[in-house]
Amino acid sequence: MLKRLKLCGCINITGIGLNLLRGSAVLEQIDFSLVGKHETQQKISESKISHEVVVPILDSIISSDGCSLKHIAFPISWCRDEEGDPLEQMRVRYINMFTRRSSSLSCSHCNANMRGNDNWFSSGNLQNNICYDCLEPFCNECVDTSELLKYCGFCRKDYCPLCVVVEDCSDERCGWVCNGCKKSCDSDGCDSLYCEDCVKTCPGCNKTRCRDCTPLQGCESDICYNSIYCSECLDANGRIGISYCSECRYMYCFGCRADKVKKDGIDACRGCSADITPLLLEENLKLRKENEEMTKENEELKEKVKHVSL
Repeated sequence: MLKRLKLCGCINITGIGLNLLRGSAVLEQIDFSLVGKHETQQKISESKISHEVVVPILDSIISSDGCSLKHIAFPISWCRDEEGDPLEQMRVRYINMFTRRSSSLSCSHCNANMRGNDNWFSSGNLQNNICYDCLEPFCNECVDTSELLKYCGFCRKDYCPLCVVVEDCSDERCGWVCNGCKKSCDSDGCDSLYCEDCVKTCPGCNKTRCRDCTPLQGCESDICYNSIYCSECLDANGRIGISYCSECRYMYCFGCRADKVKKDGIDACRGCSADITPLLLEENLKLRKENEEMTKENEELKEKVKHVSL
């Protein structure tokens, strides 16, 4: 019997295939977030899963006799609070279903009855009061006073200490992050653990660095998100890294600066043009040479085919 359904990475499904789950009384957890246990939804592209298709299926499960459902995780694209949204209506019915339950809604720590709890969801339709791993419920008082559930801001899940340790990110400006989402700094002598937002992996050396150990410089282009280099790689090879133009006063990686010069043409920044033009000419000569060699090889192949056919 299927008790847990997690659609990790299933970005191309619409949810029609879930009709087989209609009225299920044994299903305990449904995860529509499309990410793995310690992954962020921010990196998932827009999914095709439709709440118009899925909500009626969820309603049939919620309304079934002896419903066992304890936890639902929604795609981040569904997290909105629009009046009349069918997801919001389903959320109300889901909370009412919890209210109707009896002994199964006792706090796992103090055994207090939780039938009157109306805090099952927070803003953004994130489910509260239940550990994502063991699905044990906790009352508000135990969560607030004993910290029996902690929320990881990176993977957007609540965990109890018996399942996953959730601690402060080493950067004081951040909140809690679970150990599964924490990343270590590869700099010698740095034993701190950070959330993924506080460390970056340099594409030059493939090492993960925190800003306190090694300054990182990123491309300022609106369309570039991956060119964040450590100082060692910038010093070793400025062309693949980030360079500053004293004319336009922007930090760009080589690719973005070249694209900007090509796009702007005669109106391109003189400083950027002076830096990029020789490199572009070098690349053009290289591409021309490769094209000439491919043309020569193609002609030789044509001659061979011609002689074979004769």
